[in-house]
Amino acid sequence: VNTTSGGPRLEAMGGALGRSVVVLAVQLASSSSSRFVGAPQVPSISASCAAIEFLHAGNASDLKEVYIYAKEKKDTDFSTMWGTGLPVLDVSDQPAIYMDGQESWDQILYEAGPDVKAKRFRALMRKLPSGTEFQVKLTERLATTNKYSSPSAASKSAVSSTHAIVPASPINLEIHRTDPRLNIKKHDGSVCVDLHW
Repeated sequence: VNTTSGGPRLEAMGGALGRSVVVLAVQLASSSSSRFVGAPQVPSISASCAAIEFLHAGNASDLKEVYIYAKEKKDTDFSTMWGTGLPVLDVSDQPAIYMDGQESWDQILYEAGPDVKAKRFRALMRKLPSGTEFQVKLTERLATTNKYSSPSAASKSAVSSTHAIVPASPINLEIHRTDPRLNIKKHDGSVCVDLHW
């Protein structure tokens, strides 16, 4: 990641990933500022979206978004910032999903040492170019200094699908009218209904 002494600088990028993103030259905090534990992982990927999961040792209520830097196979560094900050979801209580060859989160925490307490989070990358191999690193904006943290370790390479996945058909499809005392007929005789699946 390039750094400048000034504020953010936006530049257009070429390449498959560059069509959807911009480069942001940012001020980084010291190398000890990173609260990411281990490398991020890509447990789920389609032709246009990828779930990025990671461990973070900071206060969960403080982490609202992360900044994702992507690198294609042909690139020399992680200078492509994936849009602006992406919102994160705490998925610590959800079962973990692993792709072949991914290290378990428990093993990563074990290797980090007994004093490290971290939660698992997920962010969603959208508008991926199909059939593209890439890696990611993460940073966060530190509230105390308004600088970006040092980047996380790099994820393993992942490849977006070449074709969109056709959604599965819904099961247990049910339709019913909501409470008729509240859901009165419209001027054309129609009513609202609830649809569950």
